[in-house]
Amino acid sequence: MKQLMIKPTIYKFDTAKAFAEDFAIGEGDLVITNSYIFDPNFGDLNLKCEVLYQEKYGVGEPSDDMAEAMFKDLKGQYKRIIAIGGGTVIDISKIFALKKPSPILDLYDGITPIEKDKELVLVPTTCGTGSEVTNITVLALNSRNTKKGLAHDAMYADSAVILPQLLLSLPPKSLVQAASML
Repeated sequence: MKQLMIKPTIYKFDTAKAFAEDFAIGEGDLVITNSYIFDPNFGDLNLKCEVLYQEKYGVGEPSDDMAEAMFKDLKGQYKRIIAIGGGTVIDISKIFALKKPSPILDLYDGITPIEKDKELVLVPTTCGTGSEVTNITVLALNSRNTKKGLAHDAMYADSAVILPQLLLSLPPKSLVQAASML
């Protein structure tokens, strides 16, 4: 019986550029993020990846509606999902790393098997739950008027990346917390 599993591999980079170069972000990658994070930190790097901005699909907590709308806008097959953001971005990205992320309700109902088929890289931009190192995703299931968690080893990230540069825009109290973790 498995007693302990340590996932993901944790990396730290001083700059977004160093991270993008080391991870060779490019074709075949889907970056899920927010424009206010991506544009000032990665915009000048001319990355050849697809970028999906979460705020285009709604605000607040992640939901099945938001994730399904994002899924409909995907343009191709990806080898890697890279989440750069807070909890909403990270939770949705865990779903998108699965072999069959839609329909989402089928995952939550156990109809669709939970199988990972893409590498998952999580880059948190907030200090909080540590969801970049858990195998849990929580979505509001709006059609059912409830919120539900889904946990499975397939949703562990392959890599978690700490980028202090992305924490500089946090409120002062959060910056103190972030500094204590670095």
